[in-house]
Amino acid sequence: FSISYGTGLWPWLVTSSLLGLALSNALWGWTLTADTWQPTFAAFVSLPAAMVLLFGGGWKVTLNGAVLGALLVTPCCLLMVNFVCLPLGLPVVIGNVLGMALGSALAFGLCRCVPVLVKSQVEPIVEKPAARPKPDYGVIWTLRRVLAD
Repeated sequence: FSISYGTGLWPWLVTSSLLGLALSNALWGWTLTADTWQPTFAAFVSLPAAMVLLFGGGWKVTLNGAVLGALLVTPCCLLMVNFVCLPLGLPVVIGNVLGMALGSALAFGLCRCVPVLVKSQVEPIVEKPAARPKPDYGVIWTLRRVLAD
């Protein structure tokens, strides 16, 4: 069954997300104390996957998505949580979601200014996808969809 919206980019998406998580933890792990936590998961669930889905697979996009996720998303989340949410008594989920949005906006702006981060010299040949039969939306389909999502 199709995952990653049926794009076929699942291996690139997971690779970029896992690399972003590992790099984020390596770069920002020092912010973790016994009384606090760090949103390194934010680099896993946001920018790397979005970059792969938007710009396609390949090592350039995969690695740049992971690096930008660790360099931009995690610190944005840390700043929002520690300097906005905690002082104002807001739930930390607000800071994490705002940090993911802000970090992703910065990364996509950077990709727009420096397109070599996500585009190769050779334009890929895009094939027209084959027609697929309409799925049966029964119980089995629902269970498979839940697992895929």
